[in-house]
Amino acid sequence: MNIPPQDLENEYKSLCRALQEGRAEDAIEAVKLIPGKLGLPAMERSNKAEAAAVERKAMRPRLQLAVFRKDGFNCEYCGHKTVLLPLLRVIAECFEQMEEKDSFFYHLHWKYPTHYAFWRDSASCDHITPVTSGGLTEAANLVTACSMCNLRKGNSAGCKSFDGPRRPWGGLVELYPELVRKRWGSAIPGHHRAWIAAIERC
Repeated sequence: MNIPPQDLENEYKSLCRALQEGRAEDAIEAVKLIPGKLGLPAMERSNKAEAAAVERKAMRPRLQLAVFRKDGFNCEYCGHKTVLLPLLRVIAECFEQMEEKDSFFYHLHWKYPTHYAFWRDSASCDHITPVTSGGLTEAANLVTACSMCNLRKGNSAGCKSFDGPRRPWGGLVELYPELVRKRWGSAIPGHHRAWIAAIERC
């Protein structure tokens, strides 16, 4: 199902605004509106899927961002609008700071009960020709995929692309730096610093 960009945009903007302004109750209510909150619990990843996640995490943020922008943050396989994963992570970190971790939970290895929005909404880079088949980690061999489609595809090649309408958008990148700085001040963790540097260079 292709979600119009304004839906995700409104939901996440309301949530991020509440977090930035320290309105905990409003943030908890806002997160309930994000697609997937009432979905089935997220599946645990296999060892192979976790290894693939490490490979994606090792990609330079600047390369990932270039791929996402090339594809307009559309999932290549289902057409779903995707959101920058580091934005979802900092939202989860804000909820953890408020001692409301269960409201928007994220596990580093995507174990249950990671919030379903991470699977449904987060952007990832998928290799068109898998690394196991000699595919290179470069822009020409990468497409944007939601994490759910990326997991389903695994190491297979030649999966069918989404043939419906595509509405490019920005993946809510603009919300990310300010929310990170609101949460962490000057003590920004490394996994956020690299992404902010990539975003602000472009």
